[in-house]
Amino acid sequence: MNSIESKVKIYQDEKRLNLTIEGFNYSPTNMLIHLERIKGLKVIAKKSWFLTDDFEAFFTFKGYVFVLYTPFAEIEVETHSKGVPREVTLEVFEHVKNYKIVWLHHSVLKGFKYFFLPFNPNTNKPLNRDK
Repeated sequence: MNSIESKVKIYQDEKRLNLTIEGFNYSPTNMLIHLERIKGLKVIAKKSWFLTDDFEAFFTFKGYVFVLYTPFAEIEVETHSKGVPREVTLEVFEHVKNYKIVWLHHSVLKGFKYFFLPFNPNTNKPLNRDK
């Protein structure tokens, strides 16, 4: 078991599967960069505020929208689209559990790219297969 796997909790609420990383010792941006290693995953929006812990990023995978955000000292990942198949959600969650370090130069380059993304996903076009 790697060091992050013991901190990951997957649970089901009334609507969807959720993932929480308790006490994650890295930047949420690094987790987002790690997630982008999944073929076909694309970050579409990101908002964060300087000098605060607020972070929220939206990404698509297999036609569905997910959100990564930071309440308190945790990282949460959940589906944003309706009707995401359990297998698709678990594929993203398994990748989170297998976190590999993100090197500084990747953080700088991707952070620069993320700076120019919109704050919110474009809701004027279909973001999932349910529409």
